[in-house]
Amino acid sequence: MTRFMAVAAAGLALLCGPVFTTGALADNPPGLMHSTLLNGVKLHHDKGTFYLDHIQAVFLPPAQSKTIYPYNPTDGGKLWAILSDSSGAKIARFDFYAELLKAPYWLLNSYNLTDLRTNEKVANKRLNLKPGNYVLDFFLKSGRFYTFPFTVSVIASGDAFRPGDFSFLDGAWNDWAYLYYREADPGQSLHWKVWLRNKEHKDSKSVKPRVEIKRDSDGKLICTSRPNRTITLKPWWNRFDFDMIFPMKGTSGGAYFKAKDLLATDGSYTLKVSLGDQLYGTWKFQVAGGKLNYTGRTVRGEADPLTFVEGGRDAWWYAREK
Repeated sequence: MTRFMAVAAAGLALLCGPVFTTGALADNPPGLMHSTLLNGVKLHHDKGTFYLDHIQAVFLPPAQSKTIYPYNPTDGGKLWAILSDSSGAKIARFDFYAELLKAPYWLLNSYNLTDLRTNEKVANKRLNLKPGNYVLDFFLKSGRFYTFPFTVSVIASGDAFRPGDFSFLDGAWNDWAYLYYREADPGQSLHWKVWLRNKEHKDSKSVKPRVEIKRDSDGKLICTSRPNRTITLKPWWNRFDFDMIFPMKGTSGGAYFKAKDLLATDGSYTLKVSLGDQLYGTWKFQVAGGKLNYTGRTVRGEADPLTFVEGGRDAWWYAREK
């Protein structure tokens, strides 16, 4: 099994994990906010150019420089990423400028890009990537602290009046999504956030989405997304935010659904996303002791730090059922 396959096949056993706490730095190894990673790893669909954009790191060790960027390629701490292909050949190096936003959050603001195949600096900070499997590894002076595999695929144009290939990213975007309520306050509205795109050689596609959560023990519909909403899917991944409401019943229902309305009853739940008449995906989660469960790669202190899915205080991540 290749390293790419091993990372992508991380286990998803259902486990209840600890809640997020701010402890000593040594208790929280460096990592990346998973939502910013999925938002920030980008591929231009009709140019095939790959780049990174405003990823956030957490729990980085202190660093100093004479600039506003404690981490920078010249006089600061060193923070970089290496892009490799499926054979392990190194393709490019990203040397980051990082500033502290508010502990423990760091913004990877910009970077210098070196094409390791030619050892030349890339002025526009973008790379052309061919179809295939890739791994993006993040490093500090102490060593590698995160690894992120992904795949690039291509769909050729079937339209003589619109020639050219469209390039697509596949990986964690396909499966991972999260429940969210602001500042982990159960009195706040419950949201479901998921990455969606249209994998066709066309600029956009409009669909009517539906999100619903049912309790497994009795099949009761607990909450839904708002009806009559239309979203536009693009060839690239976009994060969509669905605020949940009480199910509509005739002219009643539709009120804001707060997290406490879900957390009031322990048990197993199933969340489904449909796009139009087609089921897009199913996610499973549990409420135990009045709290959402952590599972597999989201269990703090137990999951491998190299692939830990960091959600901070107020995001509970789950992987789509296969």
